[in-house]
Amino acid sequence: MSTRPFRAGAQTIRRAHAVQPVTAVQSEYSLWWRRPEEDVLPTLEKLGIGFVPFSPLGKGFLTGKIDENTTFDKSDFRNIVPRFTQEARYLDSQTPCHSQWRAQSASCRRDC
Repeated sequence: MSTRPFRAGAQTIRRAHAVQPVTAVQSEYSLWWRRPEEDVLPTLEKLGIGFVPFSPLGKGFLTGKIDENTTFDKSDFRNIVPRFTQEARYLDSQTPCHSQWRAQSASCRRDC
């Protein structure tokens, strides 16, 4: 069994839509994963197909509550996702962009 999620690409969407009209496609889409912008979103727009994004907060990471010290329950799927390894979370936390985002996120939570 594969642990990699299936992501329908533009070609697959066009082929499926030619056989059976597709109403909507659901895919991960967040500040972290913007690949649908490359070819999926333009294809959907051209074919009149809706887009349903999931994980807009990066599976919880972009909430500001997950860092390199976070532990996940053993049943949590993030245990098998490479971007959630302790090393990846640490490296991400060291980027200047991440530091700015954390500061803005904390300010928003405090002021909103």
